[in-house]
Amino acid sequence: MLSPYPREEGETYIGKSYIEKLLENSIKASNQWDEFIENCDDVEYFKKMFHLRPTASKNQSVTIVSSLEGKPMRGRRVGKTAVKKWLKAIYQVMMSDKPMEEKLQYLTQNDFTYRAKKSNKEREEIYQAKMIAGMSENKLLKSFLKVDKLIFIASEFILKEKSEEEGVRIDIIGFDGQYRLFFFELKTYESTDDAEGQTKKQIAYYQERQQDMLKVLQHYPISAITTDKIVIEGYAVIGYGDEIDKQSSKMFVNKEEVGRIVFTN
Repeated sequence: MLSPYPREEGETYIGKSYIEKLLENSIKASNQWDEFIENCDDVEYFKKMFHLRPTASKNQSVTIVSSLEGKPMRGRRVGKTAVKKWLKAIYQVMMSDKPMEEKLQYLTQNDFTYRAKKSNKEREEIYQAKMIAGMSENKLLKSFLKVDKLIFIASEFILKEKSEEEGVRIDIIGFDGQYRLFFFELKTYESTDDAEGQTKKQIAYYQERQQDMLKVLQHYPISAITTDKIVIEGYAVIGYGDEIDKQSSKMFVNKEEVGRIVFTN
């Protein structure tokens, strides 16, 4: 959901498919992350604030995305060989004793940009950032989904067969550590969008491309899928918080009867 970035001049992936480019950049981003965390004291806390989103671009191949409490997501694209350098610099600032305003100013000065241009989309991205940071520890959410573990895998995930195609974007992908893969489509309480209709579209699209999706997610940075077989479940998520309105929520049944999770406002 980040704004488009200008394409840098230079080499291009001649003859490679979108999926091949995305997979290559995912592997390199994952390697850079693994090297970065070797000297980090509090990786788990840092993961709540920042994650990586590989792209299919040749030069600006990875987006470093922030998911700070109460703030919309924002990101900066960097080259695949510069990921570790950027993460180290961000870690030093964000883990320091500096006031949060100074930390946010650092991100602004280093071209971390917002995507949202409208207030409702901004609120949607605030919920998204909050869910990314807190879903693994949200006991009520895990209880509702009937899982012991809920791992954040990816945000704004998109897979296309060709670079010029539109593709279908998933707000958040979660994983139970075994075989259940969750698609979460987030909306605000005021949204008039058909969240369940979008979720159905996502499931139909990616069930047809399941092997290609798995190929990429098995090499995704920070947290990767660890199985060859998955069951995809889709949920429209309204708001985000610590309490779930169980009367308005429902479990996923199949691709025609997707789930709905309504958090109390």
